[in-house]
Amino acid sequence: MHKSKDLKLLLDEETWVTSPVAPYFQELVNKINAFDDSLLAEERHAMKFTAETELKDSINSQEAAYKVTNSLLKFLHTLFELLQFIRTTTMAPYDSALRLIELVKVYNQTSKDLILGEQAYHN
Repeated sequence: MHKSKDLKLLLDEETWVTSPVAPYFQELVNKINAFDDSLLAEERHAMKFTAETELKDSINSQEAAYKVTNSLLKFLHTLFELLQFIRTTTMAPYDSALRLIELVKVYNQTSKDLILGEQAYHN
């Protein structure tokens, strides 16, 4: 799977420092948490942001704040796009859902291996 290889490369290049969170990524998390029929693929480009433009030091999800890395922010964006694709296509939604699950497993396993295997580095 092409996305899996890209994801592993992204994680291999991660510096494992917390990244500032732009409002765009907070909005992605909010949309994923409240994924409903009103969000179509073309609406992604027209997402409305609050007046807040300041970078944050964490991302909020379901009443908890999380420090995140650059690779996780990019991964969230990839997940959101894949969810959009699954919602807008009628071709094999089950297969698409399996690919999404596999991508999450790859991210989880690779990041765990890098951190626990002490191959992750910090600048």
